[in-house]
This record gives sequence, C-alpha cells and structure tokens, in this order.
Amino acid sequence: MTQGVLLVAFNNQQVDYVNIAAWNAQRIKHYLDLPVAVVTDCVDHPKIHCFDQVIHRSKPQSGSRYFHDLDQVVDWHNHDRSHSALLSPFDQTLLLDVDYIVNSNQLRDLLAIDQDFVCHRYAVNARTGDKFNTTFGKYHMPMYWATVICYRASLKSQVIFNTMQMVQQHWSHYRNLYGINRAAFRNDHALSIALTLESGNTLQTTDIPWNLVSVLPEDQLTFDHDKFVLEWQDGKRQRYITIKNQDFHAMGKSYLEKIIANQI
Repeated sequence: MTQGVLLVAFNNQQVDYVNIAAWNAQRIKHYLDLPVAVVTDCVDHPKIHCFDQVIHRSKPQSGSRYFHDLDQVVDWHNHDRSHSALLSPFDQTLLLDVDYIVNSNQLRDLLAIDQDFVCHRYAVNARTGDKFNTTFGKYHMPMYWATVICYRASLKSQVIFNTMQMVQQHWSHYRNLYGINRAAFRNDHALSIALTLESGNTLQTTDIPWNLVSVLPEDQLTFDHDKFVLEWQDGKRQRYITIKNQDFHAMGKSYLEKIIANQI
C-alpha cells in the first residue's frame, strides 16, 4: 500500500503558499520519510522541483478572509480541498494544510491506525493550552478540523469528500440550516457537516488521538536555531515559549514566510 503526503497550494497576492509548501515538503521528508505531492495551478514556480509529484489544477474560486497578522482582507483560495483530496496518488494519504508545521515523526502513528478516515476533533492554543472553536453555528455543532486528515482510498473517504463538495456547492443552504453567522465558506465547517451526515447524525467518528496544537495569528512566531519561538505581549511584559519536537498549525502566514526567507 502506497503512503504519502498531499498538500494543496494556490497562491494569492499576499501569500506564496507554494513556497511554504515546498519548505514544509523538505521537513516532511526529513521527519516522516514520505513522498510529497502538491495540487497547484503553478507550473513555473522556482520551488516546484521540491515535490515528488505535481498535480496541476485550475485555481479554484476564492473567498475573502481577514488575516490578523496581515491586517487586511485577502482572497482565500480554499474551495478545492475536498476535490483535491480525491486526486491523491497514494493508497493512504496524509492531507495537510501547508501551514501545518511537521516538526516530529508523530504523524507516522496515524498511518498505523486501522481506520479509513481520521481528523482532529479539538484544536488548542499553543500558548495557553486552551481549546478553541469547539463548536460552530446556532446549534453548537461539534467542530472538526480539516488541517490534518489521514484517509485511505475507500468508499467511506469518498463519501465524506463528496459530501464536503455538496456542502460547498450549496453553502448558502447549509449556512442557514446550521445557523452559521460567517458568510465565507470554510473547509472545517464542510468537514464537520459531512461527518455528521456520513455518520447518520450520530457522529460516531474516530478522531486523531491528540489535539491540534495551534499558534494563533495574533502571536508572533520566529525560529531560533533548532526551535520555534512563540512571543506575545502580556501587559508591559514580553513573554515567550519555545516549541521543539512538536508539530503545530502556524496560523500566522506572514510570520511563517519570514521564517522561511531567513532560512534560505
């Protein structure tokens, strides 16, 4: 059975997602020793050679989202994740957001789980350890995270991704049905709804057995030798923690781009 990592990278005017994906592909190969495929519309990016396979696809429709670290609203090309997942060349795939930093070999444990589809149920703030966005919508439906998904080429996975596509295509309907205030389509919401429907509204799912550690965009992220440094302002005092041998979701794209630029 072939195993590998799939990244989806569509650039906008503010963020070079392909560059972030290429940097992370090197980390994936170092820590996980797995091939990396990317889905992108780029054909001549200078880092395109960093991937084992390139799956070309037209840039999907964009939504708009405010990025805290950029302090502006940007085009957000996030409408192709469920479609791209079905293009995976592997029998078993780790589908990762490009800003999920592989910093250990922990994800290899997911490949040994005897399940067709697993994802994170809870995300925690790397600084405080507190869970956040645990539910969504008027009826406080459980939130599942699309940041890390491990899935096999199976009927169950196909149904989940196809259902995500249905939710996306009829987003206005599902947004009203679940009482979601936010207008922009979000893959986490689509995944959560898809898991609800696929399970027959029982939500008897198998979740990744650890929380999704996340560095929020309002916290500054830097890199120092062999560790990441998370800094924040606490009144008049500047505080920090270090992150080492721990995977995490770096939600502040501008900080991540600076780290990458400084390592070149």
